[in-house]
Amino acid sequence: MLRLLRVDGGRTAVLLDPQATQVLDVDASRDAFAAVDADGAAVLGRLLPEATGSWRPMIERWDEAEPVLQRLAATAAASSNGGFVRKPLEDTAVEPPLPAGLGGKVLAIGANFACHLAAVQSVLRGEPVSEDDARGLFPAPWGFVVVTDSIVGPGATVTPPGGTAHLDYEAEVGAVLATGGRDLSPGEVTFWGIVPFNDFSLRDPHLGKGQPFDRGPLTWTLQKNFESGKAMGPWVQVLDEVGEAPNVEILCRVNGDLRQQEWSNKMIWSFPDVVAHLSRYVRLNPGDVIVSGTPKGTALESGADGSAWLRAGDAVETEVGGIGVLRNTIGFWAAD
Repeated sequence: MLRLLRVDGGRTAVLLDPQATQVLDVDASRDAFAAVDADGAAVLGRLLPEATGSWRPMIERWDEAEPVLQRLAATAAASSNGGFVRKPLEDTAVEPPLPAGLGGKVLAIGANFACHLAAVQSVLRGEPVSEDDARGLFPAPWGFVVVTDSIVGPGATVTPPGGTAHLDYEAEVGAVLATGGRDLSPGEVTFWGIVPFNDFSLRDPHLGKGQPFDRGPLTWTLQKNFESGKAMGPWVQVLDEVGEAPNVEILCRVNGDLRQQEWSNKMIWSFPDVVAHLSRYVRLNPGDVIVSGTPKGTALESGADGSAWLRAGDAVETEVGGIGVLRNTIGFWAAD
């Protein structure tokens, strides 16, 4: 099991132990690795040529890269050689593990769990909407583009714009593509890794509150892409075998209170179906991230006067079962 991170300015790192206590800087350890495995170090130099570069070349040649990274991690863990640059995770600045860096695509799917969609529509319409009816509301996957420099990592503070009254959490899972292309069929789509993700959202426009963000399509973009409005991490867990995205449990806790809990196989549109649909319009690449949508339990479902809305100082934990926990704190923001 390999877990890859971005640390200390976007450098590629790998966790050294299952308990996630130590990280190894891959590029900074290459010379020490070359002394014991020259061929492996050469592979890393070719597939990860820059310390902060895209993982796309590595993902495209994962059959070649994976055994080398496994050997690097095992060698570093067993060695007392100071040339292997490792340090405690708790002393490391961990950043969002964007596989392709800021230039990669992150595409988030909306309304992709019938339980959540039915609950939201019931609040907005003021009358009950069943899950069966909710499934029929949209004929195809839909969502939004995530501006990658709005994404923060584990431990970061999420601070909405001043005057925000209704800040929501949305626990999700991101699936990292192993394959790319145009006009893909669901059967051609494969995945390389998965990562916890939280789609923090400004809900005021949904509830007719505050000043409008925009008079047109930017409303959706702005409510989803305010600075620090997305969180991702703490790492990407690489799948044991490149292929289907696994069925994983998605959970969200606010100040220790469990708010969301659902399995990813309850998605209306599966990850392969979403990718096939999107590839009709844009070329997707290895390392692009598709985000699942969120299950039931968001603050929006409690209505405008509900008690679930996030407040300054709240601690939010986004967990993907078996992968890791993404922890963020809500910052203080100015009122109008």
